[in-house]
Amino acid sequence: MKIDLQYLSDVNGKTNAVQLPFSDWEKLLNKLKKYEQTLKIKSDLKEAYEQVVYLKESRKNKQTLKASLFTYFCLASSQFTVSDEITVADPRLSARDR
Repeated sequence: MKIDLQYLSDVNGKTNAVQLPFSDWEKLLNKLKKYEQTLKIKSDLKEAYEQVVYLKESRKNKQTLKASLFTYFCLASSQFTVSDEITVADPRLSARDR
């Protein structure tokens, strides 16, 4: 794309502006918009790929629902008992308080 540019200079010859035909300006804006859309698509694809990698990695460390809930409640509470006789107690409690 060839653009007919005109340079504006001050009295000392220093260039301080550029003029171009309006039709060329519209073409430039359209190209810029297409480049921005392409960049957005590439960025979205990169993010999606990173999420896929993360999900694949997380599948390697599978955990049962029971174990996940146990971990969750252990973190949420200082004392929790599971029906399979797994007990996590707060060590600060005396034996009679448990």
